[in-house]
Amino acid sequence: MTVFMSSGTDAKHLYKHSCQKNDIIQYTMDTYPKKLSCSKKVVIVSFLIMVALIGAAVYGVFFTEKDMTALATLAGSAIVETAAVTAGYLWKAKAENKIKLVNQLIKDNADKYGIDAVVSLAGIVLSDT
Repeated sequence: MTVFMSSGTDAKHLYKHSCQKNDIIQYTMDTYPKKLSCSKKVVIVSFLIMVALIGAAVYGVFFTEKDMTALATLAGSAIVETAAVTAGYLWKAKAENKIKLVNQLIKDNADKYGIDAVVSLAGIVLSDT
């Protein structure tokens, strides 16, 4: 996708541009800052909630006279939940990296070794070991 802006537009946050006719600057989508994926947002929110619950439990234990058993249990559950979310995110990243690796392997070696040999090697790379 391409967005056209006049040269008078304030675009200091954009990094790359190429000049076009009639003093119009063409910005492509790769010049805009990338947004965080949903899975990264989930990991960040989970981590922040865990830190807040642990902080509240530690504060409650050392600075109040109240029983913090329920809050400490909740903080422990938040640690387990954050570990599960992080493990899922890392599993997803691993799968995406395998796909990128296979695509690059095919692109680089299909002409040299033949597509059949490269595809069989790609099957080994994609196997879940």
